[in-house]
Amino acid sequence: MQELVSYMVNSVVRHTDDVNLSVTEGDASVLFELSVHDEDLALLKGADGQLIAAMRQILAASSGPRRGVLELVGDTDAAAEE
Repeated sequence: MQELVSYMVNSVVRHTDDVNLSVTEGDASVLFELSVHDEDLALLKGADGQLIAAMRQILAASSGPRRGVLELVGDTDAAAEE
């Protein structure tokens, strides 16, 4: 799953050197915390969050028995959704 997230993110960001992906594995889920350059954060979130939402859906569909969760560091809207 980590390779999938890295591939998706690095395919769309402009500052690939600033991408930092930390992985925390649990019994039922795998948390991916993504930190990117400020410009890329705005790009991923977009006006309506469709790009990051699509990445989350792809991750959820491919995660298998453990749920994959993708969170953007600095994304205050994601916490409000849950």
